[in-house]
This record gives sequence, structure tokens and C-alpha cells, in this order.
Amino acid sequence: MSLSQRISAASARHSALLTELAALDHVPASLAQATKYFEDVQQTARVAEGRLHAAQQSKQKEWEEHHSMEDSNVRKFAAKLVGMKGKWEKKASKEEKEYLDAVENELKEKQALEGVQATLNQAWQNVGNLRSALARREALQRELLGIYQSVFDGPSPEAPQDDRLEQAFHHAEAENNRMQSTFSHESQTLTILNNAHSALSNLVQKMVEAQGHSTMDVYGVGGNAADMMETHAITQAQMLKQQLDTLMDQARRFNNAVSALPEIRIPHHSMTDIYFDNVFSDMMQHDKISAGTESARYALNALGNEIGRARYRVDAASQQVNFAAGELNRARAALQDFRRQTFENIARNQSSE
Repeated sequence: MSLSQRISAASARHSALLTELAALDHVPASLAQATKYFEDVQQTARVAEGRLHAAQQSKQKEWEEHHSMEDSNVRKFAAKLVGMKGKWEKKASKEEKEYLDAVENELKEKQALEGVQATLNQAWQNVGNLRSALARREALQRELLGIYQSVFDGPSPEAPQDDRLEQAFHHAEAENNRMQSTFSHESQTLTILNNAHSALSNLVQKMVEAQGHSTMDVYGVGGNAADMMETHAITQAQMLKQQLDTLMDQARRFNNAVSALPEIRIPHHSMTDIYFDNVFSDMMQHDKISAGTESARYALNALGNEIGRARYRVDAASQQVNFAAGELNRARAALQDFRRQTFENIARNQSSE
């Protein structure tokens, strides 16, 4: 079969392949970044699992000690007889507080792990979708390569420009992949930082709530209800702080252009503090909550600036991607036009003979 006959037979399929491949140019770079992100979240999940396991062990230990204290009626009676009832009750209260703190810590670690696992599942689904797209792209490329080999394999005296145009196309393709990788990298960084901003905004809100309840507690308004709401708000803030730390660690590992946030100081508080506080401890706790709220607001402002810098990098990468994609499209079009013209010229010459 002559060159003109081969071109005529392959031209329709050749055009369809080029159209579909153009829509899949981003896949290799996107898959590389998605895989890297999945592996990073996977490592975070392993750490979260370890923290939960440690929290569960700690809770079990505190439960055993607390249960042992509650069941030691004989020792309690003996302590009462020798005048050590107050010391015994103080120790029992301490064991109860440590057990309840361990229960709260286990809950926080469990919720943190659930959040990471949800992110991990989403990241894995994205990797799967991109792998399917990559498999399709590779199949199309193999088919296109087969067409080119069948038509232009070996010396092509009738088409001397083909080698030069193909080399230019591959150079543009490599540059486009590099720019796509940078854009995907910066876009993923911005997504993580936006998630961190959401967590930190909620954290600030919880600290403001805790500050309001603490003010009521200092002035003796609201009683145990105000104390319980204060404790709940601080516990929620602690959980959000852990989520924030996880996201910022991911962002900094993923992109070394991301800076650390200023320290956020959330005071420790638990349900047991409701039963072991007084006016002086309330005032001290109020000062700590106020300072923690200000530190969270300061960090929120810093994170906003960090997001601004990330957006600038995304915009710059987007411009580079647009330029590289334009160069790739032009190189592809030049190669496609040349081969189409070659198809047409040879076919026209054949028909005029």
C-alpha cells in the first residue's frame, strides 16, 4: 500500500485521536500530584491511628485505676478510722479527673482520625479516576503511534518536515507537563490552606463562645450551666486545633513555600473542672481563654496572608500553564496540519495521475 493509500485510510481515526488526547493532556501531572497528596494523607492517617491507640490505652489505664479506687471500700473505711478521710477523697477526686480527661482525649483522637480517613478516601478516589484517565490516554497514544508508524515509518522523502515538527511537539509537551505539575502542586496547597482556614475560623468562634461563658462564670452568672458550656466550647476548640495542626503539617510537607502559623494557646479544660474550681481559678481561666482567643485571631490573620501568597503562586502558575498549553496546541496543530496537508497533497497528486 502506498503512502497516499495509508494516509487516506487512517485520516479520520487520526483526527479523532488527536481531539481526545488534547482533553487528557493534564492527566500525567495531575496524577503525580494526586498520588503524592494521597501518600501524605496516608502517613497522617497512620499517625492519627497511633495517637488514638495511645489514647485508648491511656483511658483503659485510668479506668482501671479509677475503678480500683471506687471499689476499695475497705481501704476507704480504714483511712476514715485513722483520720485520713480528706486525703483519701482528694486522691479519689484526682483519679476521677484523670479518667474523665482520658475519655475526652480518646474522643478527640477518634474524631481527628475520622476526619483524616474521610480525606484519605476522597484522595484515593481522585487517584483512581486519574489512573483510569491515564490508562485511556496511554491506549490512545499507542493507537496514534501505531498510525504514525504505519504511515511515516522509515525515511519519508515525501514528508521531510515531519521529524522536525514532531520533535518540536515533544518539547512543547514536556514543558506543558512541567507547568501543569507546578500548577497542580500550588492548587493542592491552596486547597489545604483553605481547609485550614475553615478550621481556624471555627476555632476562633469557639474561643469567643468560651470567653463569653467564662465571663458569666467569673461574675457568678449561669452556675454550672455556664461552666459546662465553657468547657464544651474549649473542647471543641481543642479538636479544631488538632485538625488545624494536621492540615498545616500537610501543607508544609507538601510545599516548602508555606510558613508555620504563630502559636495558638488554648487552655486545658475538662468537665471535671466544673467540680474542682473556685472564683480564683475561674479568673485565671478567663485570662487564659482571652489570651488564647487573641492568639487564635492573630494566627487567623497570618493564615489569611499565607493564603494570599498561595493564590498569587496559583495565579502565576496558571498563566504559565496557559502559555505552555498554547505552545503545545500550536505544536500539535502544526504537526497535525502538516500531516493532514501531507495526506491531502499525496491524495490529490494520486487522483490527478
